Formats: sequence, structure tokens, C-alpha cells
Amino acid sequence: MKYKALSMILLATILITPVFAFTHPPPDEEPELPCPTFGVKINGQWAYNISEPHEFKEPEDHFCTDFTVEVWALNMTDLYGYEFKLKWTTGYFKLESWVIEEVWSTQFIVANSTDYLSQFKLAVVAIAPSPGVNDNILIVTLTFHIYNDVCWPQGSVCGEFEIVDLKASDSCTQPIPLCDSMPAYWKFIAKEPEVYIQPKEDINCVVGETVTYEVWVHNITKMKSLHFDLRWKGNHIINCKEDLWLQILNLTEVVINEDVFPEANRTSSVLIENICGQNKTFRVVVDIVMDCTYPLINGTVKAVDLIFKKKDPWWCGRQPNYTLVPPHSMVPDNASTPIWFEWGYIDVYCPNYREIWFGEDPQCHWLASYNEAKFTFMPVPGDLTGDGEVDIKDLTLIASKYGLTWSCCSPFHEWYGAYYYDLNKDGVIDIFDMIVVSKNFGAECAF
Repeated sequence: MKYKALSMILLATILITPVFAFTHPPPDEEPELPCPTFGVKINGQWAYNISEPHEFKEPEDHFCTDFTVEVWALNMTDLYGYEFKLKWTTGYFKLESWVIEEVWSTQFIVANSTDYLSQFKLAVVAIAPSPGVNDNILIVTLTFHIYNDVCWPQGSVCGEFEIVDLKASDSCTQPIPLCDSMPAYWKFIAKEPEVYIQPKEDINCVVGETVTYEVWVHNITKMKSLHFDLRWKGNHIINCKEDLWLQILNLTEVVINEDVFPEANRTSSVLIENICGQNKTFRVVVDIVMDCTYPLINGTVKAVDLIFKKKDPWWCGRQPNYTLVPPHSMVPDNASTPIWFEWGYIDVYCPNYREIWFGEDPQCHWLASYNEAKFTFMPVPGDLTGDGEVDIKDLTLIASKYGLTWSCCSPFHEWYGAYYYDLNKDGVIDIFDMIVVSKNFGAECAF
């Protein structure tokens, strides 16, 4: 009795194992199937039902690349003829060519491919005296091309290949019982357009210089226009007179890339909101639209240069007229701002199949992904002139203000003039403020 129970357990293990192997097949090995069926390999790798917990490895290149789809007859015994249809997602892939294998030395082929219907139909029978064939058999290899099109739904795209209407016959003209086929649902990860700004981070310690941020568009195809709203923050200052958001960066110029968007073929508009002290955020809105005579834009391109002037983040332009560059009020402190895209989209020209199948306008919006950059003003302690070094000019400037006092009750012009030179904010410009400068004498900007 004990040996009989053990035998039953071993037999059950043998019978169940192939089922588990079919449900969770190893990614790079032929699946073990309990009965005859049809299966698909994509780029040499088995593709499985999307409902199973298995991830298919996508190709590294997506747009404008070719890939192969192999259809196999699996676990066959005495196969003498077969028939199937291979269907795929409309509009994503184009069937370019196919090679039908010579399963029998003499065979008759009926093949019909209609790209409009996105299906490939194949029926093949052996001709006597060919014998029936056994085992796993490659029956056809198809080559597909991936459309260069970003009009797909945003995010991952399930490009589906499915085998339907399966029939197989043995040499006795009897149907071969087939188990469930292996529908090849290929999860195709579309390369989405990306708009990003460079450099991702910039550190400055010199007032008055310019810094250029570049706006790039990556993975675009068929682009006709670009629209975005870029924003950045000011530096928040609270003193006894005012609560201000002062400029760290002042946008002075927007230069559209003429090599990509020639002026003769575009209409464009630029809106700059760059008002000191009135907004917590500053912005630039750029709209570039190409006319229908200009070729569609593809690949990775630089769209615009944004030229900023690096501002003293502790002044708003209302200080008294000094001959030197205005000083910093909080010299050891840093002022930092993120630079981000508030919104944006790309207009692309969709291919004709979208008009045919979905009734959509060939001009459609694509919401791209965006990144964020950062600018930091990191002054040299004691650098009152904002030129990136502490030298005799800074000592002379603080000495010229020596003895000035201020309080919140002072008249505004007196208070405002003295407040920003009082480095330790004790109400008077004295020896302690001089030491802040003299202690850092000779220090230079490290950036």
C-alpha cells in the first residue's frame, strides 16, 4: 500500500509538471506542452499569453526597426497539413516579407496576406508520397517593420500577435486535437517624446553674467509644432518693510533654433513675465508652429536657447544709485530656484491610417514628459560687489558705509540703504561687518 501511494504521487508529479511548465515557461527555452498546438517566437524568443506572469523582453530599438515573428507547430505527431491566421494590432506594424518553410519535400501552399486587415493566412498540405512529420516544426518566418509614429496612445502599447482559426490534419485526414494555442501578446514600449532642459543644475556666484538653458526635444517624430510654459521661482525675502519674491534669474532673450525651425517657415510667439517683486514665480510661454511646406521634424533636436541674466537675489532694483554693483544683504546665504515645465505639448502629423480607422484629424496633440532643472546662487562670503572675489573693492565699499544705522522706524530711503550692508543685521555697520569682509579677503568663486 505504501509503495502504491508513492507511485501515485510520482505519477501525478510527472503529469502536472508539463502543465506548470506551460503556465510559467522559462523565457529563453522551448515550452513543454502537454498536447499539439501552435506557438510564436518574436525575435527568437517565445512570446506568451499576456495574462500569464511573464514579461517579454522588448527590443532595444523601437521606431523604424524590423523584427521577426516565427510561427511553430509544436508537439505534432503525423502532421500532414495545417491552417491558421496570424493577426496583429492595426497600424503599429507593417508586414514586409515572409518565408514559408518546406515542411514536406512536396507540398502545396495557399498563402494570403492583406496588410489592410493586418492578418496573414497560411494553409499548407503535403502531397503524396510525403510522410507525416513529427516534433516541433518551424513553419513560417515573417518580418515586420515598426511604424515611426508617436500618435499612439500615451504610455505602453500592447502590440498584439494572435493565432486564430487553427486546424491541423494527420495523414489519415483526421483532425489533430489541439490544446489552447499560445497567443503572442507583445507588450511594445513606445518611446515617448521627452522635453528636457539643460544643464540640469547650474551654480553661480557672479552677479550680472548670463547663463543659457537649452530646451531639447527627444524621441520626436512627425513634429509640426511645440508649445511649453517654463517657470522658475524668485528668492523669498522678509524684512521689516517688505515681503518680496526677488529675481535670481532674469530672462533676457529667447533664441529659437533656426536650423530646426527656420523663421521663413514658422509662426511663433514668446510671452515673458519677468516682473520683480510681484510674482512668486516667473514664466516664459513659447509657441512654435511650422507651416505645411516645411518637412516634418524627427529625432532629437534643440528647440530654443533661454538666456538668463544672473541677478543679485537680495536686490530688486529700487536701491540707491551706487557706482559699484549692489551688494548682497545676506552674503553667506544661498538662494536657489527650480526651473520646471508647467505644461506643454507637441503637435504631430498622424499617418493616414488613423484617419481611416479612427476618424481622427491628422494633426493631433501629444503630451510629452518633461524634466526639471535647478539654479543656485552661491555667493562668496564678503563679496559685496558680486564679481566672484573678495578684494579691495569690497573693503572700500563696506568702509564707505561704516557708521550707518537703521531700524524699522527709519525713513525708507535711510533704512533701505543701510540694511543691506549690515551683514550681521545688528542695526549698525561697524567693525563686525568689516571683519566679515576682511576675514574672507582673497576668496574667489569656485564655480
